[in-house]
Amino acid sequence: MRSRSKNPKKGDHRQILDLTLDYRGPNNKQLRRTEQVAYWMLFAWHGAPKGGKEASHLDGNRENNFLTNLAWETTGINRERRYANGQYSGVNNPRHRFTEGQVRFLRYVYEVSRWTIDEIVREYLLPEATVRRAVTRTTYKNVVDDPSYKLTVLDHHNSRHPDYPHPQIRE
Repeated sequence: MRSRSKNPKKGDHRQILDLTLDYRGPNNKQLRRTEQVAYWMLFAWHGAPKGGKEASHLDGNRENNFLTNLAWETTGINRERRYANGQYSGVNNPRHRFTEGQVRFLRYVYEVSRWTIDEIVREYLLPEATVRRAVTRTTYKNVVDDPSYKLTVLDHHNSRHPDYPHPQIRE
């Protein structure tokens, strides 16, 4: 059994346990299979998965490997639950690029300062598709607009934003 960090590049050091099983296959060939502990727990108590199902954590916590929190589910159902719980949207996505403050700032620049997406991309050297999806609310839907945020930025027009330099407001 070994433990690995979930996403060390993003600072997420929650531990995920993997278990490796060495066994003899056909013709006495040495085989090895590594799966997460959740898979082996369900395999031991409920048998092999049927119909392309995978181990699913019902509460969304991959560190909670109690049998009452595990079930065999299809990939689609498992993914739907993660999205419904907000686990994989916006800043909760393990591969997110922006913090909530950065998303609010980009939306402010786009909506209030009237910068185009191309201008934002060139000024801050950011990926165009990621900026476009963030400012049009295709992604980062869980980042709620804070009316006081825009007022704060307008009050401190000449100050520096903690996430990005502040743009000039265009009339």
